Amino acid sequence: MNAAVTVMDRVTQQNAAFVQDGVQAAGALRAQAETLRSAVRAFQL
Repeated sequence: MNAAVTVMDRVTQQNAAFVQDGVQAAGALRAQAETLRSAVRAFQL
């Protein structure tokens, strides 16, 4: 029983880390998209 709880805790911590990484990646992607949008705006007529 204790081993199962330990494994579940480890998996929960890993999932939290994956979510945090996803949030950071989404923020970086949003910033890159805004940079691209600004660059493309220069070519609009």
